[in-house]
Amino acid sequence: MHKEFLWRGEWISREEFEKKIPAIGKHFSEDLRLRLDPGILIRACSDYRASLLSGKTEDLMDSLIGAGNAAEHALETIKEIIAFLDPEFLFEKLKRELGSENPFILHRNDFQGDAFEAWAPLGMLVHVVPGNAPTVAPLSVLEGLLSGNINVLKNSSKNGNFPQLVLKGIVDADASGSLKPFVYAFQLSSSRKDILRLLFNTAHGIAAWGGEESVASVRKMSPEGVRIIDWGHRISFSYVSNKMKEDIPTLENIAYDICVIEQQACSSPQCLYLETSDNEEVLKFAKSFSSILEKVSRTFPQAEMSIPEMAEITNVTQVTKLGASLGESEVIESAEKTWRILVDYKSGLRPSPLYRTIWIKPLPKEKIVSTLRPLRTYLQTAGLACTLDELAEISTELVQAGVTRIKSPGHMLEGYAGEPHDGVYALQRYCRRICLQLGELTKGLSNFSDLEEQKKPFIPESCAIIGKEDFINKKVPDEFSEIFFKSGGTSGKPKLAVYTYEDYHKQMFAASEALFAAGLNPGSDRCMNLFFGGHLYGGFISFWTILEGMGATQFPMTAISDLDHVAETIIENKVDTLLGMPFYFSQLFEHNAKELKAYGGIKKIFYGGEHMNKAQANFYKNEFGVELVKSAIYGSNDAGPLGYSCTHCEGSIHHVLTRTQYLEILKIDRDEAVGKGETGRLVFTSLCRKGQDLYRYEIGDLGRWVDEACGCGRKSPRFELLGRFGDIFKMGPLFNYSEFAGILEAHCDYGGELQLILDTTRENKQQITLRINKNAELEDHQLREIILDHYAMLAEMVRDDDLIELVIDQIDAESFTKIESSGKLHKIIDNRNPA
Repeated sequence: MHKEFLWRGEWISREEFEKKIPAIGKHFSEDLRLRLDPGILIRACSDYRASLLSGKTEDLMDSLIGAGNAAEHALETIKEIIAFLDPEFLFEKLKRELGSENPFILHRNDFQGDAFEAWAPLGMLVHVVPGNAPTVAPLSVLEGLLSGNINVLKNSSKNGNFPQLVLKGIVDADASGSLKPFVYAFQLSSSRKDILRLLFNTAHGIAAWGGEESVASVRKMSPEGVRIIDWGHRISFSYVSNKMKEDIPTLENIAYDICVIEQQACSSPQCLYLETSDNEEVLKFAKSFSSILEKVSRTFPQAEMSIPEMAEITNVTQVTKLGASLGESEVIESAEKTWRILVDYKSGLRPSPLYRTIWIKPLPKEKIVSTLRPLRTYLQTAGLACTLDELAEISTELVQAGVTRIKSPGHMLEGYAGEPHDGVYALQRYCRRICLQLGELTKGLSNFSDLEEQKKPFIPESCAIIGKEDFINKKVPDEFSEIFFKSGGTSGKPKLAVYTYEDYHKQMFAASEALFAAGLNPGSDRCMNLFFGGHLYGGFISFWTILEGMGATQFPMTAISDLDHVAETIIENKVDTLLGMPFYFSQLFEHNAKELKAYGGIKKIFYGGEHMNKAQANFYKNEFGVELVKSAIYGSNDAGPLGYSCTHCEGSIHHVLTRTQYLEILKIDRDEAVGKGETGRLVFTSLCRKGQDLYRYEIGDLGRWVDEACGCGRKSPRFELLGRFGDIFKMGPLFNYSEFAGILEAHCDYGGELQLILDTTRENKQQITLRINKNAELEDHQLREIILDHYAMLAEMVRDDDLIELVIDQIDAESFTKIESSGKLHKIIDNRNPA
């Protein structure tokens, strides 16, 4: 089978194509319901790119050479495809042109309004491409795929089947098969008006590449209402200020732009303007430039020209020579006829016959706009050579004239990821902007991804579970090392977590959405940030960024030791929302109980870093009139925000923050998924982290899945936190910190701090000292008996076997041992000799 026809990502014969094409509209009607995941597309592009880089290019080379391209040009064409398929390039293109890596999810415009917006594909997009640029076809379709459209390529026979081969390679690199329904590509003659009309009548957009005649033909055949995205011919030029006319390196760069690809790109200069109105100065400059053009031209092999192309150069050159007799122009030409300078004293912009043929003309800067006005809609790139003090004035003149790109000489052909094309973003032209506003129905919702079940992300099959040691020992490239936070503290030796600014802001924006879901209202809440800061700890600075992203009123206090000042500031400034750590809140409310009760204005408390039990939350509600006590976010410095507690989640139950994380819960003793209701290890995969990749990272926490649907309507999975590995200690049998805390809460109505000190006595017995706040209403011996009555394993070791001593120690809130950098409570302090 000759590979000319791709139908829904599969090869078909010409005969099959003729049979299928009448019913193509039926396929589109069914497939328009499908959504294309940009992540799947970009991963397929990356995998196909890897195969090309490994040398699997034989079919592409054969196709290009078979279509009349020289081997050198074929190699350059493939290199251009490889560059475009770079996943970093594609993600950057999405972000620049459509605002994010997944721009098709409806999201709230701002946290104080109720309008949601997103990009959506046009639907079915037809690409009509020229036959002189083999990369245009596959790259145009790839842009159509990035914008989520079903794509139909009408390819020119002059391109061979190179575009189809590239598209098939991308489709086949997607093991899921998701891309197939979005790709059609045909070798189709322009004389097949019947098929073209059928396609155009079915299309929602038509990307028309080529000259005015080609685009006009497409418009004529298209029905009303179809968006025509025209990519017509453009013209570019160089402009040299008077101050730069003798700068040799600059002039050599201009000559490079002229010679490097024979002026075949729209961004290649066809005219060189000198800032002057003096004809003699123009001629003198042209003669000087000719020696530079000669020198640079010799460094590039001459491309072959067709007979019509050679005839056009001869014709334009001869006409210009005739003008010399009238004093209107001059021709400077190399002896080998490899380049030519056409000096024209009239400033009007003219297209060049290309192949190292350059017009040189005078153009004072104050006449740039008026001179270029006739070709305003065709202008693209200006290669500008000027000094810094001239830059603002001349660049403004060029922009006012209609230029859409301004580049340094020698770089006119270069671009960057997400660069506008002909003054517009291509992906936006292939999309439509949609909005949704449903008032109370979407209250507390930030984006619609929460309303859909999370799909399992791509995780390499060979990816093993990593722990803290793997995390700290992973070498992070310098280019991905921009922000450093201390990681750990309660669970071992502190380590450094590394983020890029981009990753940090992605995670903090997701955390802003999480805090909004938890009930913080940025339009009315007056927030005080009481998290600890400094010592490379991320708490305070992270919540600064989170609140800033929400546009919330913020008093950035930090967890300072002057509790009187904190309370005074709260009262004087009518602060009604506190964000911080449970341990610090306990000190603040105990120390300033009288003042804060009298104030009665604190209505919301959002805590993080530690768990706050129900008894402590009820204490704030009953004693101080607090209305909402919620987990602000579940996260860590090393892994970032991980989960959030919506208004329907109670206690330690959280939703997975699916915008940035994927969660697995594995059995405690082996790497298998837990059963229903079973406690296991939390293993997270970060979906947006460069350098310090976090695939299957064992965070050190325990939890279980919560299977019941959440009353908020979100479909992001829920889990319940059940402590840390470090909360479990061995003293003969295994004991769990959470058991002690649970007994105190359930049977003593105690919700304050709890600290366990593990020691070995002089009699070589083991001892557990249970530290609690001295404001507890029970005596030491009463507390001891309650613990033993409800912790059977401990009672056996204490009462029956006399192997463990249990001591109760009631202390001031300030006397608990804390982690210096974070302010977290040291839950378990093990003073026993490891030997």
